[in-house]
Amino acid sequence: MVHTVQTLVQAREDYLLSCQIEGKSKGTLGLYSRITGKFLDSLGNIKPGDVSPYHVRRYLADLGASNVTTNIHCRTLRTFFHFLVINNYLPKIR
Repeated sequence: MVHTVQTLVQAREDYLLSCQIEGKSKGTLGLYSRITGKFLDSLGNIKPGDVSPYHVRRYLADLGASNVTTNIHCRTLRTFFHFLVINNYLPKIR
């Protein structure tokens, strides 16, 4: 069952709580929080199912950062979206 009422902001809160429960370090939690927060700020408060690959690509392209920083953002967003799929905020795409 896919969550239909949750906003992306609420899903992010769930993601960060899950990371904390998993025992991620404070530094990692801070990084995940900053990156996902910056990404959501670029989107506004929308439902998880309304995000497209274009949104992610546009965000990464607009960073204007080094390859290393862009890769860190990319990996963080990948883990975030993996969490969204595993926890039924987004449907699994085949």
